[in-house]
Amino acid sequence: NYIPIDITPCKDGRGELKYSLNSINYRAYYSKITPSDWVLITSIERKEVTLPILSHLLIYLLAIIVLSVLLAIVMDRFFSKRFADPLIELNRRVQSLISGDINPGVPYSYSNYEAAMIASNIEKIASEALKAEKTKLNILADNSFDIITMMSPDGTILYESKATKRI
Repeated sequence: NYIPIDITPCKDGRGELKYSLNSINYRAYYSKITPSDWVLITSIERKEVTLPILSHLLIYLLAIIVLSVLLAIVMDRFFSKRFADPLIELNRRVQSLISGDINPGVPYSYSNYEAAMIASNIEKIASEALKAEKTKLNILADNSFDIITMMSPDGTILYESKATKRI
Protein backbone atom coordinates (compact mmCIF):
# COMPACT_ATOMS: atom_id res chain seq x y z
CA ASN A 1 0.00 0.00 0.00
CA TYR A 2 2.92 2.39 -0.09
CA ILE A 3 4.39 4.07 -3.11
CA PRO A 4 8.16 4.70 -2.80
CA ILE A 5 9.08 8.10 -4.19
CA ASP A 6 12.81 8.22 -3.59
CA ILE A 7 15.26 5.76 -2.08
CA THR A 8 18.72 7.01 -1.13
CA PRO A 9 21.09 4.21 -0.08
CA CYS A 10 24.10 5.03 2.07
CA LYS A 11 27.18 3.04 3.08
CA ASP A 12 27.06 0.36 5.75
CA GLY A 13 23.45 -0.65 4.99
CA ARG A 14 21.96 2.68 5.97
CA GLY A 15 19.79 5.04 4.00
CA GLU A 16 16.59 6.99 3.74
CA LEU A 17 13.34 6.44 2.00
CA LYS A 18 10.61 8.88 0.98
CA TYR A 19 7.14 7.50 0.34
CA SER A 20 3.48 8.41 0.25
CA LEU A 21 0.72 6.49 2.01
CA ASN A 22 -2.93 7.58 1.70
CA SER A 23 -1.78 10.91 0.23
CA ILE A 24 0.44 11.63 3.26
CA ASN A 25 4.17 12.11 2.68
CA TYR A 26 6.50 10.14 4.93
CA ARG A 27 10.22 9.96 5.39
CA ALA A 28 11.85 6.81 6.67
CA TYR A 29 15.41 6.07 7.75
CA TYR A 30 16.73 2.54 7.82
CA SER A 31 19.86 0.84 9.00
CA LYS A 32 20.97 -2.79 9.04
CA ILE A 33 21.96 -4.24 12.37
CA THR A 34 25.01 -6.31 11.44
CA PRO A 35 25.13 -9.29 13.85
CA SER A 36 21.46 -10.23 13.35
CA ASP A 37 20.89 -8.96 9.80
CA TRP A 38 17.81 -7.16 11.02
CA VAL A 39 16.83 -3.85 9.42
CA LEU A 40 15.68 -1.06 11.75
CA ILE A 41 13.26 1.36 10.07
CA THR A 42 12.17 4.66 11.60
CA SER A 43 9.34 6.39 9.77
CA ILE A 44 7.85 9.81 10.45
CA GLU A 45 5.29 11.96 8.73
CA ARG A 46 6.96 14.85 6.96
CA LYS A 47 4.82 17.57 8.58
CA GLU A 48 5.75 16.28 12.03
CA VAL A 49 9.25 17.53 11.29
CA THR A 50 8.54 20.63 9.22
CA LEU A 51 5.63 22.16 11.18
CA PRO A 52 7.53 22.60 14.47
CA ILE A 53 10.49 24.08 12.62
CA LEU A 54 8.32 26.50 10.66
CA SER A 55 6.28 27.48 13.72
CA HIS A 56 9.45 28.20 15.70
CA LEU A 57 10.85 30.24 12.82
CA LEU A 58 7.62 32.22 12.63
CA ILE A 59 7.64 32.88 16.39
CA TYR A 60 11.27 34.01 16.26
CA LEU A 61 10.57 36.24 13.27
CA LEU A 62 7.60 37.87 15.01
CA ALA A 63 9.66 38.37 18.17
CA ILE A 64 12.43 40.02 16.14
CA ILE A 65 9.91 42.31 14.42
CA VAL A 66 8.29 43.32 17.73
CA LEU A 67 11.67 43.95 19.35
CA SER A 68 12.80 45.96 16.32
CA VAL A 69 9.71 48.16 16.49
CA LEU A 70 10.15 48.69 20.25
CA LEU A 71 13.82 49.51 19.77
CA ALA A 72 12.94 51.97 16.98
CA ILE A 73 10.43 53.72 19.27
CA VAL A 74 12.95 53.97 22.10
CA MET A 75 15.65 55.26 19.74
CA ASP A 76 13.22 57.78 18.24
CA ARG A 77 12.42 59.15 21.70
CA PHE A 78 16.09 59.26 22.66
CA PHE A 79 17.33 60.92 19.47
CA SER A 80 14.38 63.30 19.40
CA LYS A 81 15.29 64.57 22.85
CA ARG A 82 19.01 64.56 22.14
CA PHE A 83 19.12 66.09 18.66
CA ALA A 84 15.81 67.27 17.25
CA ASP A 85 14.49 69.24 20.24
CA PRO A 86 17.62 71.42 20.57
CA LEU A 87 17.56 72.13 16.82
CA ILE A 88 13.86 73.05 16.95
CA GLU A 89 14.56 75.38 19.87
CA LEU A 90 17.50 76.88 17.95
CA ASN A 91 15.23 77.52 14.97
CA ARG A 92 12.67 79.21 17.24
CA ARG A 93 15.33 81.45 18.78
CA VAL A 94 16.87 82.40 15.43
CA GLN A 95 13.40 83.26 14.10
CA SER A 96 12.80 85.49 17.14
CA LEU A 97 16.17 87.18 16.53
CA ILE A 98 15.28 87.74 12.88
CA SER A 99 12.00 89.32 13.91
CA GLY A 100 13.89 91.72 16.16
CA ASP A 101 13.66 90.14 19.62
CA ILE A 102 17.25 90.41 20.83
CA ASN A 103 16.55 88.67 24.16
CA PRO A 104 14.91 85.34 23.22
CA GLY A 105 14.53 84.04 26.79
CA VAL A 106 16.09 81.51 29.12
CA PRO A 107 19.36 79.72 28.30
CA TYR A 108 19.38 76.26 26.75
CA SER A 109 18.75 73.35 29.11
CA TYR A 110 19.17 70.32 26.85
CA SER A 111 21.29 67.29 27.66
CA ASN A 112 23.04 67.45 24.29
CA TYR A 113 25.91 69.75 25.27
CA GLU A 114 27.28 70.04 21.74
CA ALA A 115 23.95 71.10 20.24
CA ALA A 116 23.39 73.58 23.08
CA MET A 117 26.85 75.10 22.53
CA ILE A 118 26.33 75.38 18.78
CA ALA A 119 22.90 76.91 19.36
CA SER A 120 24.28 79.42 21.88
CA ASN A 121 27.09 80.42 19.52
CA ILE A 122 24.71 80.83 16.57
CA GLU A 123 22.38 82.88 18.75
CA LYS A 124 25.30 85.03 19.89
CA ILE A 125 26.50 85.60 16.30
CA ALA A 126 22.98 86.43 15.13
CA SER A 127 22.42 88.77 18.07
CA GLU A 128 25.71 90.58 17.46
CA ALA A 129 24.98 90.87 13.74
CA LEU A 130 21.52 92.27 14.51
CA LYS A 131 22.97 94.80 16.97
CA ALA A 132 25.65 95.81 14.45
CA GLU A 133 23.00 96.26 11.74
CA LYS A 134 20.83 98.36 14.07
CA THR A 135 23.84 100.49 15.03
CA LYS A 136 24.71 101.00 11.37
CA LEU A 137 21.14 101.98 10.55
CA ASN A 138 21.00 104.35 13.55
CA ILE A 139 24.25 106.04 12.43
CA LEU A 140 22.90 106.42 8.89
CA ALA A 141 19.54 107.73 10.13
CA ASP A 142 21.08 110.11 12.69
CA ASN A 143 23.48 111.61 10.14
CA SER A 144 20.88 111.93 7.42
CA PHE A 145 19.36 115.29 6.56
CA ASP A 146 16.04 113.56 5.84
CA ILE A 147 13.41 113.11 8.52
CA ILE A 148 13.09 109.45 9.41
CA THR A 149 10.37 108.29 11.77
CA MET A 150 9.45 104.72 12.71
CA MET A 151 5.97 104.11 14.10
CA SER A 152 4.17 101.06 15.45
CA PRO A 153 0.87 99.97 13.89
CA ASP A 154 -1.04 101.79 16.66
CA GLY A 155 0.74 105.07 15.90
CA THR A 156 3.31 105.09 18.70
CA ILE A 157 6.61 106.62 17.62
CA LEU A 158 9.38 104.09 17.99
CA TYR A 159 12.25 106.10 16.51
CA GLU A 160 12.87 109.60 15.19
CA SER A 161 16.06 110.72 13.51
CA LYS A 162 18.02 113.75 14.73
CA ALA A 163 16.95 115.65 11.61
CA THR A 164 13.41 115.72 13.06
CA LYS A 165 14.64 117.71 16.07
CA ARG A 166 16.72 120.05 13.92
CA ILE A 167 13.69 121.16 11.91
